[in-house]
Amino acid sequence: MSDQVQVPAAAPAADAAPALGGAPEANPAPQATEAAPAQTGTESGQDIAGWARSLKGKYQTHDATKQFESVTDLFERYLNMQAPDPDASQERWDAYYNAMGRPESPDDYELPQVSEQMPNGEEFSNWFREWAHSVGLSNRQARQAFEKFGQRADQSLEAARKAETERKVEGMEKLRGEWGDKYDGRLELANRTYQSLTSEEARTELAQLNLLENPAIIKMFADLGDLVSEDALPGGRPAGSGEALEPIDPATGYRRIVFKD
Repeated sequence: MSDQVQVPAAAPAADAAPALGGAPEANPAPQATEAAPAQTGTESGQDIAGWARSLKGKYQTHDATKQFESVTDLFERYLNMQAPDPDASQERWDAYYNAMGRPESPDDYELPQVSEQMPNGEEFSNWFREWAHSVGLSNRQARQAFEKFGQRADQSLEAARKAETERKVEGMEKLRGEWGDKYDGRLELANRTYQSLTSEEARTELAQLNLLENPAIIKMFADLGDLVSEDALPGGRPAGSGEALEPIDPATGYRRIVFKD
């Protein structure tokens, strides 16, 4: 028997040493990995304003965000869009009108052409632009209102012309009944008296006022002709209906008094 003592072989090392105070963790935490970089404003192919990143989804890239540089700008626009008190300052009303889409200047309104029937159309158009801007109309609102005004004006002018024509025809028929077979001669007398007793300025005024076809004016000149000597009338006093007369106006059915060179 040998005197040497055999030492048992060392046990293989454990996978992990027990932690102080207890056994090793059953599910050790995984090693940390490097975080992905934050998405920039252009990674999605669309610019996103810095302040707009706080918005949800599609609102981040909405075209409206490009109008504002900050949330403060957006909030200011919101406040300006609140209707002012009736007694608010003009500055406050202007801010409200601008926020609601009013053009910067009256000249910026895009209006349709003025109807050819409307007298002083350009003057009316300029007045309308100033008025629309003063009450805060947007371009769309101004255009719609202008079209409505134009339609109403055309209807009123047409109705007035029709009524005036009917009034003149009625008046001339009354003269025809009053003058009887002397109608043509009296009409020519009125024409020659008009030429003799009126100045060029007066004739222009009468024409602009559309009075040359007014039965009362025609009768007045015929009555004046009775008081004027034959020598004072160009061509002498007409003897009757055989004198050269103006052609009958088909719209009214009677002859016009016109100035002859």
